Amino acid sequence: MDLETCWYEFSPYLYVVVGVISIFYSTTVVGNIAGVLLIGAAVTILRLRWVHRRAEDKKVRKAG
Repeated sequence: MDLETCWYEFSPYLYVVVGVISIFYSTTVVGNIAGVLLIGAAVTILRLRWVHRRAEDKKVRKAG
């Protein structure tokens, strides 16, 4: 697995970790908002990947 693929697969999980750390250790509203936005971005990315992969699986099953 090359570096680009590793980053593609693991980046949403890193966003969640950094977002949670930001929320718990930030003393400002801006830090909390940044944490929530990072978690929201991660959830969005994971959901889009899940929908796309599920659609691709259906195409493969239908063609096969």
